[in-house]
Order: sequence, then structure tokens, then C-alpha cells
Amino acid sequence: MSVKNTVTKGFTLIFSVGVSLLVGSFGAYHTLPGAIIWYTDPKLQKAAFSLPIDVFSLIWMVSFVLMGFTLYLILQSGIRKHEVTPGFLLFALQILLLIGWSYGFFWMHSIFLAFMGIIAVW
Repeated sequence: MSVKNTVTKGFTLIFSVGVSLLVGSFGAYHTLPGAIIWYTDPKLQKAAFSLPIDVFSLIWMVSFVLMGFTLYLILQSGIRKHEVTPGFLLFALQILLLIGWSYGFFWMHSIFLAFMGIIAVW
């Protein structure tokens, strides 16, 4: 493998993870202030296995890093290839649905919309 090829792949990986984190940060920026106030409210009835907000944020960040790696694999496979394009479209849809879930759950405080979002992502 040539140095140029290695640098290109490294740049593509950094770009992919960066784009994914940027999209995730956009969603977090608009929902996090309300999330902290609402999700940590003692009046909110949560299941015993509900995650603390700090753990929730960490898992969210790790998932967007992994989605960035997925984007890297899609880009390395050749996004214009007939068999790769549907994968990219599903990837983009998943990110949009996750951002929508975040808005529904943390910003609108809608358990129903969040549940529908989980079903859609699944």
C-alpha cells in the first residue's frame, strides 16, 4: 500500500467520523439543555434500568463514532457503486431518524414519538 493511499484512507476515516460527530453535535446542541433539565427531573417517572444522563451522553457519542466508521466503510466501498448506494441512503436515513428521536424525546418530551423513532430505526 502506497503512502498516498494510506494518507487518503486516513483522511477519509477522520472526515467520516468528523461528519458523523458534527451531525450528532448539531442534534445535541439543540436538545441537550432541555434534556438535562427534563431527564433529571425527579418528577419524571423512569424505569429502574434508565441510564443516568452522563452515561446516556457517552453512549450517544460512541454510537456516532461508530456510525462515522460505517460511513468510512461505505465511502471506501465506492458510494457510486450500484450495490453501495442503498447502504448509504439507509445510513443517512438512520442518522436523520436518530436526530429526530433526540428531538422527540429530549426536546418535545414525547415518550410516544421517541418510541416510534426507536421502532423506525430498528
